Amino acid sequence: MMAWFLAAIPLSSVVSGPLSVSMLKMDGWLGLHGWQWLFILQGLPACVLGLLCLKLLTDTPDKAAWLSKYA
Repeated sequence: MMAWFLAAIPLSSVVSGPLSVSMLKMDGWLGLHGWQWLFILQGLPACVLGLLCLKLLTDTPDKAAWLSKYA
């Protein structure tokens, strides 16, 4: 599992580089600069995921229904 995780790091760089460049080339679309599109398109999923984590994750292990009492 650790090898898959470590292999995903350089793979994400290979994918995210060209994707980010294509976002930067959206300059002028809907009146926004390319760097603004980059912030919106890469920041919005992180913000949504953060709000989902606050909503779905429990505060303490006592409230976690998926944990057994004997673990």
